[in-house]
Amino acid sequence: MPSKCKSCNVNYVCKGGCFARRYLLKKENIPDILCPLSINC
Repeated sequence: MPSKCKSCNVNYVCKGGCFARRYLLKKENIPDILCPLSINC
């Protein structure tokens, strides 16, 4: 789970988003780019 997602109130639902999408972007420690709550991250 990305470090910024650990403080999210709903991280128990998504577990940090799609690991494969983050891996393809080669930025494994970022929130999922499709997460509507990651806009402020």
